[in-house]
Amino acid sequence: MDDHVEIYKRFELAVLGSSDGVWVWPDLDREEEWWSPRFYEILGFEDCEIDASVSEWRVRLHPDDVERTEAALKACLTRDDPFDIRYRMLKKDGEYCCVHARARLIRDEHGRPQQMAGTISDVTRQQAERRRQIRLQDQLQRLQRMESLGVLASGLAHDFNNLLLAVSANAESIALESPPESVSARAAEDIFAVIGRAKELTRLMTSFAGEEELDLRPLDLTATVSEMRSLLAAAVPKRVTLKFELESGLPRIEADRGRLSQAVLNLVLNAGQSYGDEGGCVTIRTSRGIDEPSRAVLVGDGEPDSLVTLEVCDQGSGISKASQSKIFDPFYTTKFSGRGLGLASVLGILKAHRGSVSLSSRKGAGSTFSLAFPPRPEVGDGPSGSGDSLPEALQDGLVIVADDDREVLDATLRLLGRSGVRALGTADEEELLSLCRSRQRELAAALVDMRMPGKGGAELCLNLRELHPSLPIVVMTGDLSVTGVPAPLKAVSGVEFILKPFRAAELVAALEQASKSAAAAGVEADREIG
Repeated sequence: MDDHVEIYKRFELAVLGSSDGVWVWPDLDREEEWWSPRFYEILGFEDCEIDASVSEWRVRLHPDDVERTEAALKACLTRDDPFDIRYRMLKKDGEYCCVHARARLIRDEHGRPQQMAGTISDVTRQQAERRRQIRLQDQLQRLQRMESLGVLASGLAHDFNNLLLAVSANAESIALESPPESVSARAAEDIFAVIGRAKELTRLMTSFAGEEELDLRPLDLTATVSEMRSLLAAAVPKRVTLKFELESGLPRIEADRGRLSQAVLNLVLNAGQSYGDEGGCVTIRTSRGIDEPSRAVLVGDGEPDSLVTLEVCDQGSGISKASQSKIFDPFYTTKFSGRGLGLASVLGILKAHRGSVSLSSRKGAGSTFSLAFPPRPEVGDGPSGSGDSLPEALQDGLVIVADDDREVLDATLRLLGRSGVRALGTADEEELLSLCRSRQRELAAALVDMRMPGKGGAELCLNLRELHPSLPIVVMTGDLSVTGVPAPLKAVSGVEFILKPFRAAELVAALEQASKSAAAAGVEADREIG
């Protein structure tokens, strides 16, 4: 046994670079096994804390996995089949982990089964992610199926109503031309009663098709899209990535959550499919105002600058000019297996919401679909921070937030949103600089974490100042000492510092102070030039 152990320990060194646990059953006539330290670790035990044996392995099998696992082991021992199976094992903490076991039967020089050796991999996370993806795919397929059935139901209801109208008109003529108590008059009344029941059936069909009165409620467009991240990621091919540029603090809109989600899903599906067999990126963006109202396919209510906008952008195959004029028509499609219903339903949804739909595309250069919604009239239940109580510089402008910690970034955006400040977040320094260039005209301030990876917060602030000499900047830091904040940065006008953690009021106050400081520095610079 000792010689075997030494050999197996050498074997373990060969696979030490992987995350697999090694196990050996050196004598098939005995219970003892040898497990590597990683094997114990997967089960939550210290090395040799429990006996390494076949019986211990069997005790730890999940009851639902025993039969098929034992069958696989028997097939390996009797028919020399590869032992390659996933099963669950009980850990020290009482939870089950999912492992992928692979092993081979080893025979002696006479061809008799002598021992088994193999590995186990902890695939608990992969299995959980796989189950999540399956659930999301099922949900996506249900949504698509419901969309198809909805269109079918709508068409049936329309045709059925036309038939009922003809029957009703003829029954009306019979009733008018017949004596009140005649057989014909009574027959006409029976027909009207049947038509009434039939009308109820068509009402149910239109309700299923989504043509009933919308359930309009105050909605935060950014929050609604953010909640769909997992569903949208599952909707596109794996070779396509999603990029979210979601502004906080946008005015609320009056919308039906289910229909709005359907419109977003349809656009993202189309954008993902535009890359064909190649990979690419789909950008989902929320903002305020629309850049080119002239491109609108459907014009709704509201002034262009006041609209709350959702954009879905891709750099895929694009849409030809000939197709652009028909792309929203029912049953029109450029895809071999398409139904031509997705964009038609998007148009119907926006029409019901009094919104606008715009398309910008060139063949071979990608497409941008824009959905614009009129803001909900303020009735006192919008964001807790009213625009009237904000500093003037922040009421109409945009604040860009940069922090590589996603949780901190999201929390900061929520604080700004609740204070009524429009904000856009990024965890990437190059994207921060790019956003500041592209959104220069509406930029009110920047909020930057001192410990951004790469250049670091101090250098980023100086880069921002090169782009926008009077831009107010607030630096978030956990250390306000001399070592925590470089002296040259402290000397820059219009740069304020805020110590983490902070409250919403403190954050807004820091932004206001940075705005005042930057404005004062600008006035002083003008005097010197004069």
